[in-house]
Order: sequence, then C-alpha cells, then structure tokens
Amino acid sequence: MRKQIINVPEYVEYISEWNEYQYPLGHVIVDKTICGCGYTEFCLCNSLPTILCSPRKVLLENKEQQHQGDLYYFKNEKEGSLGVDNDILEKEETIDDPIKIDYLTSLKVNLVEWVSQRISLGFPPKILVTYDSLRHVLDALGNTKNNYMIVVDEFQSIFMDSRFKADVELDFVEYLHDLSNVLYLSATPMLDKYLDKLKYFRDLPYYELQWSQDRISKIQVNKRPVKSIVTEVSKIIQDYRNGIFPRKVFEDRVIHESKEVVFFVNSVRTITEIIKRNNLDPSETNIICAHTPKNKMKLRKAKHMYGSIPKRGEPHKMFTFCTRTTYLGADFYSTNASTVVCSDCGVETLTVDISLDLPQIMGRQRLDENVFRGECLFLYKISNNSGMTFEEYNNYLSEKRRRSEILLLDYQKMSNEGKKEYSGKLKLATEVTHYSNDFIGVSEKTGHAIYNYLVEIADQRAWEVSQIDYQNECYIKKTMENNNFIVSDLPGGSQGLLDINLEYQNFIN
Repeated sequence: MRKQIINVPEYVEYISEWNEYQYPLGHVIVDKTICGCGYTEFCLCNSLPTILCSPRKVLLENKEQQHQGDLYYFKNEKEGSLGVDNDILEKEETIDDPIKIDYLTSLKVNLVEWVSQRISLGFPPKILVTYDSLRHVLDALGNTKNNYMIVVDEFQSIFMDSRFKADVELDFVEYLHDLSNVLYLSATPMLDKYLDKLKYFRDLPYYELQWSQDRISKIQVNKRPVKSIVTEVSKIIQDYRNGIFPRKVFEDRVIHESKEVVFFVNSVRTITEIIKRNNLDPSETNIICAHTPKNKMKLRKAKHMYGSIPKRGEPHKMFTFCTRTTYLGADFYSTNASTVVCSDCGVETLTVDISLDLPQIMGRQRLDENVFRGECLFLYKISNNSGMTFEEYNNYLSEKRRRSEILLLDYQKMSNEGKKEYSGKLKLATEVTHYSNDFIGVSEKTGHAIYNYLVEIADQRAWEVSQIDYQNECYIKKTMENNNFIVSDLPGGSQGLLDINLEYQNFIN
C-alpha cells in the first residue's frame, strides 16, 4: 500500500474551504480520517461531472433532500438488493412492475435527458446511485462514462456487505475496474492487511488527510457490559419518559439537557421487542431501517411503520432507532440527542465492529451545538459461546480455500459450453449457500466462475471481530483505545444514561 500524507491547512474545517485542493486522478484511495469534514459535499458541489456511489439508499435520499433539483438520483426501485440490517436476510421491497426491462429503459432515458439538460445549462452533472445499480448508469452514459469522476463513498462497505450480498459487491468492483477515474473514499477505510490481499486495491495510491489537532475531536465512549440489550435500553427509555435526562454543565453554569436519544441497534426484531415492552407510541418513536417485507410486517405487528431522518430544522422525536442502514453517511441535525450503541457479539448482525462501525456511528450527529454529540453509551453483551479457536479457524479457512482452488481448476478444464452450464448452476447455488462451502462465485460482467476474495475477507473480518475484539473486557477496551476513543467503564446494572454526566451532580454539590 503506497501511502501519502496530505496535510490539511489549519484554517480548513470543511474540504470545500480548501481552494487549492484537487481530486487525485486515476484509481485512488482517500482516507479523510474524520467524519463530517464535508468531502462528500465537496464532490457534489465542485465543477467536475461526478457519480457518487453509496452502499445505502438512505444516504442518497438524505443527499437528494439537501440538494433538490441539482442532483439526479438514479432510484432503481427494482434493485432487489439484500437488506443488510436484518436478523434474517431478505430481498428489499420492490415496486410491482412485471416488465423490468422497460422500467430500467425508462430510468436510463430519463437520466440521459437530465444529463443533456444540465450540460446545456452549463452545470456539471451530479449523479447519485447505489453500488448495486451503478452498472445501469454506466450503460446509460455509454462512451461518456469516462468523463466522470466515480466517487465510491464508504468503500469499506464493499468488504463488510460481502457477508450478505457477495455477488453484488463482486460485480460492483469488476465494473469499477474498467473506469478511468475512481476515488475510493472513507473516514474508516478497510484495514491495510485486507486491502493488500486484493488485486483491485493493493497497488493503489493511498492518500491520508492529516488534520490539525484542533479539528480532531476525541470521542468519549462509556462502555457497560449487559445481560440484556432490551432491558438496558428500557431503563433509559423510562428515565426519559420520567423527565430524568442526561445533563451537562459548563463553566458558564448553563445546564444542557438531552431530551432525545438515538439507539443504534441492528435488529428490527430487537427494536419491536423494545417497543412492545415499553408500550412506545409512534408519536414519540422514529424507526429507520431497510424497507423489506419482513421488517414491514414486524413493525406493523408492533403498530409502527418506517420512519425517516428529519431534515435540518425539522423536529426530532424523543426516541430514534437506527439499524445498519444509517451507520454510514446519514446526517442527523438534533440539537441535543444522546447516542446509545448496542452490540451483541453472540448474534452476527448485532455485532458492532469497533474499528469500522463505531467511528461511523459517532459521525452521524452533525450540529456543533449538540454538546452530547462527542460521546456515547456503549452497551455490549459478550456471547458465552467461545466459537472457533485461532487454530481451528485457520484450518477451516485453509480447507475452504483448498476446495475453491480445486473447483476453479476443474472449471478451467471444461469446454466453453460446459463452463456456461456450470456458471449458471453456480450462480443459483451461491444464492442458497451464500458461499458457506467455498469462495467460488460468478462474475456478471464476464459470466465466468471466479474466486471471490471479497467473501474470504468478509469472513475473516467477522471472525476477528467476534473472537478477538470481543474476546474479553480488556480486548474491547484495547480495541477502542487503538481507535483513539477515550474509554470509561461503567458498572453493570447502573441505571440509564445518568452515570455518564457527573458534571451536573458536581455542580449541584
């Protein structure tokens, strides 16, 4: 990995204020190192034709709302991608249109017309699209696609999401490979040891933005072991309902109260359990999750429905529940919301990656006036199931690699007709097995069987998080401190959020 440090001038708070800054061209990685520095906004407001690719629809919807009329969101309702924030994986809801080809043709025609109009008015086209649907945008743009800077926002999701939709991520990377200018952007890029394993990333120039110490905010994490996520969250809810709010007092003796709280809990099933236990009303609750049939059914049974992120200046509800859908890039503009992060390493979808997920979550509150934005309560439950040891996992991985290499060698010996038939069967098989037996998938671009290294890396990362980062209390704290968090330990059984802010009690005394 060829890393180059780029020193950001001290006067710069947001990238758009740095007039001398220019995009690096070609295929590059940019580590912006901090969330909320406005790099994505810079990409959407500069003079270059740009395609912003996002792993989450909610991020694109958020940006579209902020730039009404100036952006084109290629919103493919028939995308059919997998929801990644569910306790049971499923297809996202799609519109009821049996003629998919005509639908996509219509979307592409509308895009081309909008691009022509923007160019005629002298404005650079700015296009928003999910990872899943980039290929349709490239097809619509034809020979002009290389006129665009492709910005892959939150590119670490390519690896993380490969646990859930491996074929989609593989296809996305394959299509990017043929483009002229691709900028892989993140504040929490995938760890170097993983990037170096992939031909797509190992030799790319890597630019790391280095900010002045005044610009880097230290995040306070108050961690607490729990026996039940639902029980602990319920305690916090009851405190808020009873008017017992977290408080902060500064030198001016002004008391700041947090009258809103955002819970990051990556399971709709857990959220509905919390709703039922506390008899939460829709008027006080906002739920932001993937729009899937099962999620919709669960919420309907709890007499709730999907919510959305309030725009700047709009009122926020007292209780907001967010799944993985909002970990990345979404902007919250609450003036006083506290943050509670829930992690259960006994359930893969409920496990928060301290190195990759937690920094992103802590970048969601955007307003400086929110004095609670720089800290969180981290509730975590460690599984009693120890899982595979390091040696056992290495043996499992070696065997899976061996099977994959044998399958690939056998594939290479087949006739063209045999390869075509095998690839068709393999594509159907991976949708069922989710690469549980080997790492062989099918490239949509070429139609050939291919070793899907993305799945291997996602598999490794999932094991490391659950078996190393969450191995015990000491490892959790060490991982947090290695990621520059200031860590405090709260005793198990302590009540609500009140333990976090002792300044208020000191002021009263």
